[in-house]
Order: sequence, then structure tokens, then C-alpha cells
Amino acid sequence: MQTDECIKSLCKSVDEIFKPTAEDLKKLSDWDRIDSMSESELDYLAWECNITWYDKSAPIATKRSLVKNSDKIFMTRATVAAVEEVVATYFNDATLLEFWEAGCEPHHFKIECSDPSTYADNLQLFLSTLEKVKRKSQWLESIVLLLMGEGNMYVGAGTSEILNSSFDCTNEF
Repeated sequence: MQTDECIKSLCKSVDEIFKPTAEDLKKLSDWDRIDSMSESELDYLAWECNITWYDKSAPIATKRSLVKNSDKIFMTRATVAAVEEVVATYFNDATLLEFWEAGCEPHHFKIECSDPSTYADNLQLFLSTLEKVKRKSQWLESIVLLLMGEGNMYVGAGTSEILNSSFDCTNEF
């Protein structure tokens, strides 16, 4: 068959016909190209997958992270793991402290965050997303912003001794 000119021509024609179709097939695998998708494609994919905690006004990096991790959040929805995943998406260097770790009432939790820039930029987006992912019986008690700074600190210590010259040690009792 390899020497038959008719078969060679037929194969060449079939290759030309199916070349555009082969290029379109590459587009079917959306999950492989999330990092190269435009915002509108991400928005459509989130709508198509019914990612209810997805916010169209979020930055594109956050959108990509939400879409990539949507299966994990769907599987663990209404658990601590889902809340931790959302916290990690919106805040850098944040940790979730459950009530026994944070010293608050049962069903409450706290979040500790050490990056003030992500805290200010994403707070409203995070709160609306958190409400869609957490259990309804869980309550966010507070978001604690941990700040560190450098500076000089001066500490002094001194003692004072009072001498009483009118005290007489020779008196007998």
C-alpha cells in the first residue's frame, strides 16, 4: 500500500481535510490550558462548571486558582479543608485556627494573615466566597492581621537604696 500512488494521494487529502479538526480538538481540553485562558474564558468555564464561589471581579490569578481547585473544593465542601483551600487562594501566608486552637467558642474560627496587601485587596471577595463554601453552622470570629516591624528598643533598670541615719541598732527590746 505504501507504493500505491492512489493511496498516497488519498492520505494526503485526508490529512488536509482533518488538520483544522485536529487543531480544534486541542481546545477541548480546557483543564490543560487554564493558565493560558483569557478572563472571559475563565468566567465561562466557571459558569459552565457551576462554581458558585467564583467571583468575576477577582484578579485573574485568583480566578485561575479557583477554577483549578474547584474539584477539590466540591469534594470537601462545608469542611475545614474547603475553607482552608479558599483561605489559601485569597491570602498569602494565612492560617485557619479552629475554635480549640484560637480560644473561641465552638463552631467559630479565626484566620491569621501576615500580608496586609492581600488582606486589603481581597477582603470583600474572600468574605463572599467564604460564605458559599463554609458550613452554615461555622462562624468567622475574626481575621487577625499579624504585623512585624523592626526598630530600636531601649530598656533601663535601676535600684534605689534608702538609708535612714536616725535608726539606732543598739536599742534593746
